[in-house]
Amino acid sequence: RQMKKVEAGCAVLHAAVTAAGDGWLVGADFGLADIAVGCALGYLDLRLPEYDWRSQCPALVAFAARLEARPSFAATRPEAQAIPGQ
Repeated sequence: RQMKKVEAGCAVLHAAVTAAGDGWLVGADFGLADIAVGCALGYLDLRLPEYDWRSQCPALVAFAARLEARPSFAATRPEAQAIPGQ
């Protein structure tokens, strides 16, 4: 049931990024919404590596690549660490 929520969230993000085209999510300038989406995608990679969002959401793949191309964004990527108790 929880994965359905993740899938629905990715579908909504994919639609928003698709609607934005080559721009950022809110207007022409890079902003907090873009950072939030990038963090969410990074969290999926970090904590749910078995979920293949890339094959289902090609616009998110391109968006994530644009984010990673920004040195300030790429420099903040955390290293994977085990979650205590899991």
